Amino acid sequence: MEILPFNYKNHNIRTLLDEKGDIWFVAKDVITLLQDNINPNVGQATKDLDSDELTSFKIMSGGQTREMAFISESGLYSLIIRSRKQIAKPFQRWVTRKVLPSIRKTGSYSLSELPNFSEILSQNEEAKKLVELFEETKPFHLLLLQKLLKENSVSSLFQLDLSNSYFLPTELGKLHGLSGRETNLLLESKGFQVSENGIWKLTESGKEFGMEIGGTYHQLKWKLETPLFVV
Repeated sequence: MEILPFNYKNHNIRTLLDEKGDIWFVAKDVITLLQDNINPNVGQATKDLDSDELTSFKIMSGGQTREMAFISESGLYSLIIRSRKQIAKPFQRWVTRKVLPSIRKTGSYSLSELPNFSEILSQNEEAKKLVELFEETKPFHLLLLQKLLKENSVSSLFQLDLSNSYFLPTELGKLHGLSGRETNLLLESKGFQVSENGIWKLTESGKEFGMEIGGTYHQLKWKLETPLFVV
């Protein structure tokens, strides 16, 4: 797997895209920035992350192969939320507006065409925070919030049509309480995809719900209505 390097205010932020299309960040890079500490305790900083938010990969560093800790996109947001440093918020904006769109060159979704909520809602400070959140987030996070609220209020309130959006297996799985691996295996068992030399490929029946993303890293994305439990 190839390291995809980024630089934020002279801080190196290394990322990679795994074989399933999931984005991971070098834990030490992120924690160094959020703690303003060149030698952070990575284990202590990540001990409260969920098991699917933290992993390790062997990468080339300094001419040697080293095993390094990586955090997932959701793990990154968890660390950002916990950080008390002023750099945390602008760092999150940089990640969501620059890094992720750069990695996801295809199959991305933009909220740029939605109404300017700040002109619709009141000037209440809490309302401004809500506006900022929804203008920066992805459709997956809107759906996750909707699920947490246990009602269909988010998409209807903002009149979002997600019927043409596609989601990574990890994202689709979280909506059903599954890991990315479990989702991929379930999609395989339903006959929607097959593994060829370690790479997931769409079957004929899978083409109705899935989309293949080419480029440096091959990945599949799926529609929200993909039937995981009923065929």
